[in-house]
Amino acid sequence: MHPQGSGGGFGLNMTPLSRKILVTLVVAYLLQLVLSHWFPVTQWLAMWPVRSGAWRPWQPLTFLLLNGALPWPLIEWFFLASFLGSVEQMLGRKRFIRGWLVAHFSGVIGALVLDVAGLLPGGEPALGLSTVWTALIVYFGLSQPHAEIRLMGILPIRAGWMAWGMGLLALLYFVANPSPRWALALFAWIGAWAWIRGLRQVRDHLAARKAAQDIQRDLVHLQVLQGGRDDDDEEYIH
Repeated sequence: MHPQGSGGGFGLNMTPLSRKILVTLVVAYLLQLVLSHWFPVTQWLAMWPVRSGAWRPWQPLTFLLLNGALPWPLIEWFFLASFLGSVEQMLGRKRFIRGWLVAHFSGVIGALVLDVAGLLPGGEPALGLSTVWTALIVYFGLSQPHAEIRLMGILPIRAGWMAWGMGLLALLYFVANPSPRWALALFAWIGAWAWIRGLRQVRDHLAARKAAQDIQRDLVHLQVLQGGRDDDDEEYIH
């Protein structure tokens, strides 16, 4: 799966930030495999339900560094390698980080609220990058809705359809299995959609404002030229 026209080498667009993130995730996963023999890594770093008694305030961030059994980590890393660099270049690094934070904490807050309300019956912890790849697909798909993505390198699909399909998939999975993982993905999708929609409105407003200023400046310039032309005519008559 890779976006067309957004990078080279099997469609991967690796920026310095995306390479650092991937290296960090791979190292963290290897440490998870090694340290889990002596230290309860999942117990302390995965995001447990509040009502389980194992929840800790750092878990909404540290659960991103953990992952399940293969091949799931490889799939998530491939998602990142395919989209992260392209989205970072589209939005800019600072804006991309802000957008991901909005999506991530939308997912975390939504999942915690449902958990406290007793609407997440499952007692398993959340781990992995569900908020990250959800945000990446939404930002890429809704920023370039007509871009072509090839699923498994074969099946072409528009990026906008994939973004909306991801939201529908998260909703259906959450309804069928209201677990923390799918609650995170669903609310991250909602947060990412709201953020990119707000960003569009701000961009459209700024573009319209700039266009109005340009028109006003051109009118003032035209008036000055016309005024100067009248003076020349008067001097010629006399």
